[in-house]
This record gives sequence, structure tokens and C-alpha cells, in this order.
Amino acid sequence: QEINLHPWPLDKIFQICYNWNHAKPAREKIVKIKNIIAGTLSTGSTAGLLQVNPATIARWIDRGKLPAFITAGGHRRINMRDVKAFSAKQSGQQPKPETFLPDLIKITNKTTDLHTLFKSIINILCSLPGISAGGIYLNKNNKLHLEYAKNLPPEFIKAFKIVPETDMRFKIVRRGRAVFIKHTDFNKRINTADESVFANLFILPFITDNNPGGCINLISEKLPSSPQQKEMFSAAAHITGEAVSRILLRQKSLELMNIFRNTDNMFCLINRKFKIVYINRSFRELSAVPAKKMIGKGIDEVIDRQQYVARVLPALKKCMAGSRCYYSIVFENTAGQKKLFDAEYFPIKIGSRTEQICAVIRNLSVNYNDKTVYTQKESA
Repeated sequence: QEINLHPWPLDKIFQICYNWNHAKPAREKIVKIKNIIAGTLSTGSTAGLLQVNPATIARWIDRGKLPAFITAGGHRRINMRDVKAFSAKQSGQQPKPETFLPDLIKITNKTTDLHTLFKSIINILCSLPGISAGGIYLNKNNKLHLEYAKNLPPEFIKAFKIVPETDMRFKIVRRGRAVFIKHTDFNKRINTADESVFANLFILPFITDNNPGGCINLISEKLPSSPQQKEMFSAAAHITGEAVSRILLRQKSLELMNIFRNTDNMFCLINRKFKIVYINRSFRELSAVPAKKMIGKGIDEVIDRQQYVARVLPALKKCMAGSRCYYSIVFENTAGQKKLFDAEYFPIKIGSRTEQICAVIRNLSVNYNDKTVYTQKESA
């Protein structure tokens, strides 16, 4: 480590080698001196110079990232010039936001299921310089479940497929701030099944509407932490959280659409701006308006203004706050027919936040002009 990749004079190299651990046999020292003079390094010496684990050096050699040769005794040796070139290349490779964030946003906007989303995100992040492996955890019932992993060793996946609430990573997810852990801290902070495969770890938590949603774990073989990198990776985690929320909302909406698609009760989905995003067949038949013209309209455009202010708007606000509510209303279609309906609103939540309102409207089949029956039904 003292040599530090600098071309020092031969006498200086001898002096450094002489000052190494005197307890080692002289023959071993001589071999090391000869290797340094010849410009070759062992995997251990290379690991010390590059500040990584020896297993990482072996893996780089096996993957062809770092040139090496095998000695007659079967040991790996690396030329000093190759180590210098590799170090210069690694230090110059820093991920930039313009290289992956636009692609990440583009993919997350198109993806409609969680597995494809996680696979796309990890593939993009693991293709960045310096990132060798990664995985995405999702919070389910206060436990982190490993949903997708790339290049993580099987023993790690087996040991940490489910992370309990007491684990350090879950606490980081709750805190909501990106954390960078150096290789030397793994023993103290994370009891991995095989720590030799790791170097540095980025833990990037994301939220799904004010709740701890999960985290992205990125393994870096040689990537120092910097505020800019944390900011970039945190942006990636934020994009992930928004995409997860959007997909979960879509899944819930599709389930409701399938339930109410062909029922006699009218059904519609209302977004946070109180605009209609879906209506079923019964709703279309009653309103006598094509679905294309109805979708995107505000509730105040469909219902009489007086009734909207008096009954509908308070119910919408109450439901958006997370409460289920019920009211009756008179609806007039394009033919001028007035009918009495009862409406029930259910909040569709992602985490603790209401994202949409499910409105189920039942036709009481009462003519508005029949005042007596209307009054009785309305009271009921």
C-alpha cells in the first residue's frame, strides 16, 4: 500500500520490502521483492493497492476485466502496468445522471407490472461503471422482501431474502436517507453470508406515498461515495418509489374494474382532482354519453351544481381524507329524466394516502316527480 502505484527507485522499493513484517520467512520476502522488481503483483498485493478484497481481484481476473497470468506454481500474477491502467480507468469512471436517469424515467413510465419494473431498474443501475450487483427490496407487513436481484451470490439471497424489522437495512428504509457502507464496515453492521464478495454497498430507500416502500441495494467493487453520487442514486430510488405507487394503484383499479364491469350498479373511478377516470357500462347507459366524452370530466360538470356543493363535494373530501361515506342524490340525464340514487364512496389507498375514489352508485328506480316515494327513499 505504501508503494501506491508510483514508480519509485529500486533502493526505495528494497527499503519498503525490508520494513515489511519481519516475522515472515526470508524466502517469502525475497519472492515478493523479485515480483515487484519484475513488475508483477500477487492478487493480495493488487487488492491492497486498489483497496478491495482479494476475492474481488480474483473475480475481475476471471471476468477478464483485469489481465493476469498463471505462474508455474498455479498462482495468479498481475503486471504493474496493467494494475496502473485498470486503476486509472476505474477512477475515471463515475456514473453521471444524464447517462441513466432519462432511461430510468422512460422505462418506469411504460412498465405496468412490478417484476418487469424491478428487473429494468436493476439492469440499468448494474450497467453503470463501478456497479457490479444489486437488488430491490419491497416492504410487506414490516418486512423487506427481496423482489429482484442481479449478480448477488445464492448464499446471500438465501440468507437475506426476507429482512426483519430489526435489521439495520429496515431502519435505513424507515429513515428514508441514502446510506453508503464501506467494505470495512460490513462485519460491524451487516452479517453477510459471504462478505468476501462485497466491496461497498449503497442502500437507497424509497417511499410509496409517505410510507417506507423498500430500498435498492447496489454493490460497488470500486466506487467511492460522494454527495453527487448519493444524490443521483437517491433520484433513482425516488423514481422507483413513484413507479411502484403507480403500478400498485393500477392493479387495484383493474381489480375493481373487473368486479363492476357488467354489474347493474353504476361504478366510476375518481382521481385526486375529482375527475372521472373510468365508468362502467351501467354508468354509460344511464348518462347516455359516450365514455370518451365522460372520461376526464370533473364531477361538478356531471352533477347539478347545487347538489355538488351541498352533498357531493363534502363526501369527496371526506373520502379523500380516508373515510368511507354515503349519500343520496338526484341525477338528471341528457333526456331530462330525474332519478334518485344512493352513492357510496370508498377510498383506494396506496400506503396511507388516498389515490383514487371508488364510487358505487345504485339506482333506486324512483321517479323524482313522485314526491312521496322520493321523500321516503331519501330518508331511508
